[in-house]
Amino acid sequence: NTKFLFSQMEPVEKMSTEDRNLLRESWKLLSKNIADTAYLIFEMIFSQSPDCKQLFPFMRISDGSKKRSPEMEFHALRFMQVMESMVNSLDRPSALSPLLDNLGRVHGRLALSRGFKPHHWGVFIECTLFHFRRVLNQHRRFNQLITLDKTIIAWRTLLRCIIKSMKIGLTRDLANRATNREMEDVSSTLPSIPMSSDSPPDHRSSLFLCRRKSASLFSILPRF
Repeated sequence: NTKFLFSQMEPVEKMSTEDRNLLRESWKLLSKNIADTAYLIFEMIFSQSPDCKQLFPFMRISDGSKKRSPEMEFHALRFMQVMESMVNSLDRPSALSPLLDNLGRVHGRLALSRGFKPHHWGVFIECTLFHFRRVLNQHRRFNQLITLDKTIIAWRTLLRCIIKSMKIGLTRDLANRATNREMEDVSSTLPSIPMSSDSPPDHRSSLFLCRRKSASLFSILPRF
């Protein structure tokens, strides 16, 4: 499982030095005004996929309002922090696989409690790339179409690897929850074993003591 998780980062590990440098250089420019960029990405996500709003019921989001939601700004920045961590780990991207797996499990909980769907990640990727391209196009280093296209392709590769790793965590979380529900359903349908009225009063306690003695015997046996 761990090996499979790490394999999701293989496209990043195989990136050329040029592509890695493009990601690092572009991030330096993007991070200068990342709060605004992140907020605009979230606004676009909600515009393109309004059902995403149900994932953040605690956010005060007013359509058409010029006043920013601090809750929305905070969560938008959290997304950007994940990407910053990835850029800082381009030489060893698999190191972040446990973090991404955990984030996927968080989205597994959201899938059950608030209706998160994997296609929301696709919307996130496209909205992020749209605004990254918009910002980078304003800088001389990236206003050449060939350079800009190469950079956006590199970002798409990185974002896809992030999402693929998160999907593994989401799938595992949903599978674990389904297994737990099945076990609960089975245990709830098992018939209870009534105690005979003719049983000696200390029947249960005797059985308990017997198990305790057996356990203590096993504890002193040598391990092979």
